Amino acid sequence: MRNHSRSISQSGRNTETQDWLNCALDILPADQRAVIELTFYHGLPYQEIAKILDCPENTVKTRMFHARKKLQAFAQAKEN
Repeated sequence: MRNHSRSISQSGRNTETQDWLNCALDILPADQRAVIELTFYHGLPYQEIAKILDCPENTVKTRMFHARKKLQAFAQAKEN
């Protein structure tokens, strides 16, 4: 028999994690958020993202760098 209380608990944590992630992504400017989403949700390489966003690959890398820094700062602030 499956432990339903564990399923409910895991479901609550998944919702909490999704809420946290949505808040974190909301702090990013649209160009940085696009790079994060295309990389992690769609699994695209930087070269392909550059084509989609019509910008140089180095711009994609720069946006990713700044997005990660902001997300790190967001995570640290939420811990405190």
